[in-house]
Order: sequence, then C-alpha cells, then structure tokens
Amino acid sequence: MPVEGFMTLLQNALRSFAEIAEQLPAELREVAKFGHALEPTDETGRTLAVKEFAQYISMFVEDLPIEVFEQFMVHMSKCAAAHRAAAERENRRIILTNLFLLCDHGG
Repeated sequence: MPVEGFMTLLQNALRSFAEIAEQLPAELREVAKFGHALEPTDETGRTLAVKEFAQYISMFVEDLPIEVFEQFMVHMSKCAAAHRAAAERENRRIILTNLFLLCDHGG
C-alpha cells in the first residue's frame, strides 16, 4: 500500500528539517545531523510503500538523539498538516470551479 504523497515531499521535509537543525543551539547542532547525506530531489513522482518509507527515513534519523528526534517528528507532523491543508484547498478549488462552470449558462 503506497504512502500518500511523493518522494519529493519527503525529501523536501528532510531538507527543511536540516535547515532548522542548523539553527539549534551549538550543543545540539552537531548531533542533529542526519546519518545519511540528502539526495537530489526526486522529480519522478515516485511513491513509497510503508516498508520502503520506513527504511528510507531510518537512514537519516536512526542516530539522532531522542530530543532531536522528537523535534524531527513535530516537524514532520507540521509538514504533513501543511500538505493536507494544501490538498484540501486544491480539491475545494476544483469542485467550486466545476460548480461555477455548470452554473454559467451564458458561457
């Protein structure tokens, strides 16, 4: 079963957390680095199955200390909520556009 979303979204969330980690206090900054280098952003639209997702994300976070991992999880939750809100707005826009086109008898 594919995880909703694309590899691009996951990579962007990882990249944005790495930027946030650079702003952490000095004692956390070094230990907040991912255990694997970030790859170029995938633009193929590839999705991941749950097991693939877990393996992929583990490469980056398995060595993070718990306090940094907790911040990472909060960040991922915020990214997911932002993506969900954007998808809902887009769906609403499509529905309203179609409704207005149906109601436009002169057009």
